Amino acid sequence: MTPAGVYGHRGLALRCGLEGRDAGAGGLSYRACPYDAGRPYSRRAWLLGYVAGRRGAGLLMPGDTSW
Repeated sequence: MTPAGVYGHRGLALRCGLEGRDAGAGGLSYRACPYDAGRPYSRRAWLLGYVAGRRGAGLLMPGDTSW
């Protein structure tokens, strides 16, 4: 849920990040990102949220080792 009063570019980045976080915590692939190269700002925010969601859920990233 986006806090009330957050609009414009900052609100867009927040919404994309929250969507990515939920997708990452849910175990979805990074390819689930709905933003293509034509929307790099939204894509970057979504992917940052995705990584945060995976890390927060304790899931491994592709480059992680399980030592």
